[in-house]
Amino acid sequence: TMKFSNFEACDQMWKGFKHNFGRNLNMNDCVIMDAEFGIELSVNAKIRSLRDTFENCYVGIFAPANINNNFIFWTQGTRFVYTNQLKPQYSGQLNWSNRSWAGIEIRQNKTNLNIEKNRFINLHYGIIQRNTRAQITSSTFQSEGFYLPRMGIEIERFGNTNITSCDFSELNRGINEFGNSVSSLNIKRCKFINEIYVSQTDGAG
Repeated sequence: TMKFSNFEACDQMWKGFKHNFGRNLNMNDCVIMDAEFGIELSVNAKIRSLRDTFENCYVGIFAPANINNNFIFWTQGTRFVYTNQLKPQYSGQLNWSNRSWAGIEIRQNKTNLNIEKNRFINLHYGIIQRNTRAQITSSTFQSEGFYLPRMGIEIERFGNTNITSCDFSELNRGINEFGNSVSSLNIKRCKFINEIYVSQTDGAG
């Protein structure tokens, strides 16, 4: 359990936290800054994030494709934000850009994402989900004007995905879905302001 704690780098980025096999991770009111992956999930991970902040990380919460097992993912009231250029790479860092790549990037077909009342601000991608089921509710994807984010949500080969009561503002694209879809994408009561909403493309968005 992590509560009311701040984690940040000094002169360069740091790797972040690797979530161990089969463990529960409960976070609330924490701040993680300047990490390559704020939290990297492993096999059978269970994560619960409440009112946390991931700031100027390359990716806030990440799960690679080779886990190939179930994990449980729940966030509520959490912020994923890019405010300035990322710190320089640490020695050996493979994933880096001058801005945050994604708030959440999940590549796992046995995952259930439950994302509620989150904010994704100035990120290149808010959420990238590959082969993943998701419930995304009452969340905001936005630009604050100094950078035009590429995408609110990018979905590839998804399971059931429900996006409800979310706001997408000043983005290049709100939602992009591509690949061989195997189930349903349901979008209800969402707002799209000053961007293109693309429901389906044949290639990467």
